[in-house]
Amino acid sequence: MVQLGDVFEVPISKERKGYVQFVTTDSCELNSDVIRVFSKRYHVSDTPNLKDIVDGDIDSFYHVYLKVGVKTNVWHKIGNVPVEEAFEAPYFRSSEDYGNPDVRVSQNWFVWRTTDSSPRYVGKLSEKYQSYHLGGVWPPEAIQEVLETGKLSWFYPGY
Repeated sequence: MVQLGDVFEVPISKERKGYVQFVTTDSCELNSDVIRVFSKRYHVSDTPNLKDIVDGDIDSFYHVYLKVGVKTNVWHKIGNVPVEEAFEAPYFRSSEDYGNPDVRVSQNWFVWRTTDSSPRYVGKLSEKYQSYHLGGVWPPEAIQEVLETGKLSWFYPGY
């Protein structure tokens, strides 16, 4: 069973690993699990303290199905640290043109926060929204890629 606050170890190579934490669920994005991806990478022999992990810097937030990653052994649960009461729900952006390589710059953007009841259409993505995290529910291997390279290689249109 997956619970809010669960921390997962994600192997990213034979020598490195990273960590993510389940922080909320997003009804706007297929009721998926939202994780925060921590910046620090560790050697596979390291056994960092859970509190040190979750107190670390955050790279980004992503939507996933944690159970899929557990079932496919892409990550495994190492413990639970309650999500802080002052946690601020992240903001996301998503394009209607996602996955269409013919559209290099989208004019069809939606933005939302995980506490919203539905995404809000904004059309062209103004500067105000460009720093929002990418929406979409990502497969476990995409999170490994983010931990390894710092970004997704999947096609997403520009703004």
